[in-house]
Amino acid sequence: AGATVVADKTWQGGFSLTVGLPQWREDVPLHVLLTKPASIQSVFHAKTFSATDNVLTLITEGRAGASAANNWGVQVNMRGDWAGASVTCFSHCLGAAVVATSLPDGGTRLRVTPAQWRPHASITLHAPIAPRARPLRIERIEHAAFLTRTRSAMSVSLDARPDEKNSFTVDVYGQTPHAPYTSCTLLNQPPSPP
Repeated sequence: AGATVVADKTWQGGFSLTVGLPQWREDVPLHVLLTKPASIQSVFHAKTFSATDNVLTLITEGRAGASAANNWGVQVNMRGDWAGASVTCFSHCLGAAVVATSLPDGGTRLRVTPAQWRPHASITLHAPIAPRARPLRIERIEHAAFLTRTRSAMSVSLDARPDEKNSFTVDVYGQTPHAPYTSCTLLNQPPSPP
C-alpha cells in the first residue's frame, strides 16, 4: 500500500516515529515491525489495536497529523532504542490481539483477534513456554482449523467467519504461555534445496 515509517526524533531511551500512507484513509490496519524491541508510550491519529515488543498494530483514525519534523501520518512515541522498522498494511496474521484467560480446569484459552479476517487464510499463533516445559496440548479450536504445530506454536486456517468478537479461540493445557503473539511464519516447512 506504499506505507512508510520514519524516525522523527531519537533521544536517550526513546524515539518518535511517523507512519504514513500515500493517501490517508480511516480504519487502515498498519503493522509496524521494529528491528529492536521497544515499548509503545503514546499514539496520535490512530488507535492501538495490539502491541508486542516487536510488532505494533495501529488502526488509522479520521485524519493524519503532522509531526514536529513535519512528517504526516500516525505519530508514535516509543521507549527503547531506535534501530529501524518496516511497515505493512492489512495483514491478517501480523499483530493480532491475543488475550489469554484461565479456564476452570487449569487450561488457558487464547482468544486471537486479527486486525483483518481473511477466510481460509493461515495464521501462526506463538505461545511461548519455558525451554524444559512439556509441549502445549491443544484441546479445542473454534472458528479456525488446525494445520500444524511445534511444541509452543500452531498454524491454523481461519474459518469462513469469526466468532461474535471477530476472533478465533484455542484452548491449551500445560504451562501457561508467556506473551502469546501471532505471525505469518509457516511452521514445519521442508528445507530449501541446495
